[in-house]
Amino acid sequence: VGLKQQNPSLQVLVSVGGWTWSGNFSDMALTKESRGRFIDSVAEFVDRYKLDGLDVDWEYPGMTGNGNRFRPEDKRNYTLLLKELRSRFNAEQRKLGRPLLLSVAAGSSTEFIAHTELGRVQRYLDTVNLMAYDYYEPGSDKISGNHAPLYTDPADPKRASGDQSIQEFERAGVPPRKLVLGVPFYGHVWGDVPPTDHGLFQPGVPVPNAFANYGNIVTSMLNQGFTRYWDAAASVPYLYSEQKREFVSYEDTESLALKCAYIRRKGLGGVMFWDYTGDPSGALLNTINTAFYGNGADAGSRR
Repeated sequence: VGLKQQNPSLQVLVSVGGWTWSGNFSDMALTKESRGRFIDSVAEFVDRYKLDGLDVDWEYPGMTGNGNRFRPEDKRNYTLLLKELRSRFNAEQRKLGRPLLLSVAAGSSTEFIAHTELGRVQRYLDTVNLMAYDYYEPGSDKISGNHAPLYTDPADPKRASGDQSIQEFERAGVPPRKLVLGVPFYGHVWGDVPPTDHGLFQPGVPVPNAFANYGNIVTSMLNQGFTRYWDAAASVPYLYSEQKREFVSYEDTESLALKCAYIRRKGLGGVMFWDYTGDPSGALLNTINTAFYGNGADAGSRR
């Protein structure tokens, strides 16, 4: 929040939940009373720290997520929670004299859509931040794959992609202008991957340090035993080392520029990324900045 002294237009939201901290959402959202206690605490927290709103990252309503408690009622209670939060924010922002934003981090799967009422939920939200990554993960998938493809590769057994998820969310009732496409500043690594198709969509197993941020991929893997390949159908790169038999799915500046062009072409709400520390050189962030604002734009005045 102190950065607002440098950039008064900066808006700062706090996020609650996430993969490891979503275990109490189902209990909290169960009754109007329990939701009310949570909303009271949100209002107090936002006021105390002069924040601009809240991002709800419930992973996931009606599904176990990281071994969490869940209920069939989560579907309805997710809607009620966001509706009641929006109502409270409307009252609070009149008192505070500034707008309060409400967003959600949304799973990119068809199952997430099935366990929520997105057409109703979106009415209460400023943005739906789509986590369009981790479509393939070494710990969950027995074959390698593009973990953040823009388009669906016909060879992909899952037929997954950011574009496919965007289309599904639009059909579920979310306006394009409220959809924010999530991109990863990290990659996933599979081991013991055979060299067929340079390791793409081949059997593989997790390796130590299977999560690799973009900075480490560029400095420690790219052209250092690993060769970069391009999946033209999916519009994403990947690395493969025949000697190590390791496959790496990741985002780079070329694929990110194509995603930014897609966002503009589709009239989406923007881009988000996870996370800032994965790009220590600023290469990915600069790609986003250039795609939306050009090289000479004043970043300090931007939302």
